[in-house]
Amino acid sequence: MSEENIARTGSGNAKLERFIETVRAEAEKRRDEILAQTKALTDEKIAQERDKIEREISTYLFEEQEKLDARYKQTLSKVNFDGRRMLLTKREDVINSVFDAVRTKLSEYTKSEEYKAYVIERVKAAKADMGAGNVTITLRPDDKALADEVKAAWGDGAEIKLSGAVENGGFMIASLEKQIVVDETFDKKLIEAQSDFVKTSGLYFG
Repeated sequence: MSEENIARTGSGNAKLERFIETVRAEAEKRRDEILAQTKALTDEKIAQERDKIEREISTYLFEEQEKLDARYKQTLSKVNFDGRRMLLTKREDVINSVFDAVRTKLSEYTKSEEYKAYVIERVKAAKADMGAGNVTITLRPDDKALADEVKAAWGDGAEIKLSGAVENGGFMIASLEKQIVVDETFDKKLIEAQSDFVKTSGLYFG
């Protein structure tokens, strides 16, 4: 091969190598651009998915918290209701026990001479407050034996009536003319005492 051909060949090889180098550089540049774009897209996609997952987690936690809050409120309401019902039951047991004992004592008292004197005294006091006149004095059926003495304690114009409306003792006096009713029954006094007992015994709650 002549020197001229060798020089031409060398020059051609150099051009080829420069071409190859240029193509390689372009390829690498393109590769780097594609990698950069891919990374950018990947990072964006990852960020979107992360945001989506975080929103889903936040929504889930919020919903679960609401469920827990609702369950807590429901449980608390049930506990309060059960506790209140238990207290009401216990309160009624205590009140019934106390006033059953009171009624027993009253029953014993109404068999005594002291009770008879009490009724006569209270009838006379009622007459003094109301003034004379026609009245109906209601006694419990068990106090039938007191009827004549009660009528005499009032004097003229007294009508005696026996009724289960008076259960525990005492009496009621009604004046139709004056439209006055005096309730001296133990029934009324028991109701008032029971109400006061509930309020002052620590068993009252609103």
